[in-house]
Amino acid sequence: MLISTEFLKDSGSAKPVGNIMRADSIRNVDIGIIKNTQVAENVRAQLWVDCFNAFNSRNFGIPSGVASSPGFLNQWATDGGNRRIRFGARLVF
Repeated sequence: MLISTEFLKDSGSAKPVGNIMRADSIRNVDIGIIKNTQVAENVRAQLWVDCFNAFNSRNFGIPSGVASSPGFLNQWATDGGNRRIRFGARLVF
């Protein structure tokens, strides 16, 4: 995280002083698997699994640059949520 001296001069104001905060990139891997199975001549079964944030990576948020904000310089807030797995089935005829 970088803080410029310009920001420190204007720390009494309630507005940000430009783009002075930087954050890490977001690492998020989503995986989806679909299986189609022929049941009869005109009937198919479809099964699927969707996994969002498959490796459960923690993505840290961008700190707020507003001095009066409750999240001022709090880089430990997380973005992106936790791992979610969704199962589904469908019968196509």
